[in-house]
Amino acid sequence: MSEPLAVPEVHLFMLNPEAPPPVPASSTINGSLPVRASQLCPPVTAASGFGWYLFPPVDFALRWDGQESWFSLLEDNEASQWRSLAGGKDVFLPEELSGGVPADRRAELQSVLPNGRVPFVNADPRGPHRVELHFGLIVQTSLGWSTLVRSVPNWPYAGYQIIEGIIETAWYRSILPVMVQFTQPDRVVRFYRTIPAAALQVVPDIAYATSTAKQATIHRGISEIPEDVWSEWLEMRGERHRHERPGNYKRRQHRHAVLTGTASTDGVTASSPDTVD
Repeated sequence: MSEPLAVPEVHLFMLNPEAPPPVPASSTINGSLPVRASQLCPPVTAASGFGWYLFPPVDFALRWDGQESWFSLLEDNEASQWRSLAGGKDVFLPEELSGGVPADRRAELQSVLPNGRVPFVNADPRGPHRVELHFGLIVQTSLGWSTLVRSVPNWPYAGYQIIEGIIETAWYRSILPVMVQFTQPDRVVRFYRTIPAAALQVVPDIAYATSTAKQATIHRGISEIPEDVWSEWLEMRGERHRHERPGNYKRRQHRHAVLTGTASTDGVTASSPDTVD
């Protein structure tokens, strides 16, 4: 058996110290996961608790009318003033909302940005149904690890989707983008400082390498299943059939943890529904 990967170093640099910081993802999606799933399904809770939540620095809204996109800050939960993003017009937050810039670094920042501020919303003039959000976060990971920016796992989205992307943060130093694509015209999409807008997950480079996918071996038919795999499947399927109740995965997970001397990351052994074999 191969050695486990070393735990990577991860550094999250926030340009705006007043913005909500990333927080570890919640296995129950902060209580939003159905009770049955949170109590009986470790595959779902493990996926839900993978990574960190990313929050915007301000409450704001976006809208796509089918032709162009619009942006507005929220006041009392309503759009205060819609601004067109047509032509790829960028949106900058007021300086008091962007954390300010230390005096000793202001000149350096202005040398790489026109007005010394990073755009908050970057519109795509070729695709008005897409915008790029910048929450002012720079990520540094250990060599051999990258960062996946994606939708919050198992979180329901309405009117838009997060376009997922993997960034090689072992060497790439720029603000992590959050790509939003609208799926319904004329729907106001609201983002809040208190609700995660996206998720960040660090993954080993080898996991998404083309060579890894190509090395998978496909076995067609029962006759192609080797004896050890077939025996394990028969045993586990038989156990589930005998119990005829949820929790087969839970029982197996606990047994495996005892035999190997391992434990789940939160110190408890989760359980599983009958839909997981």
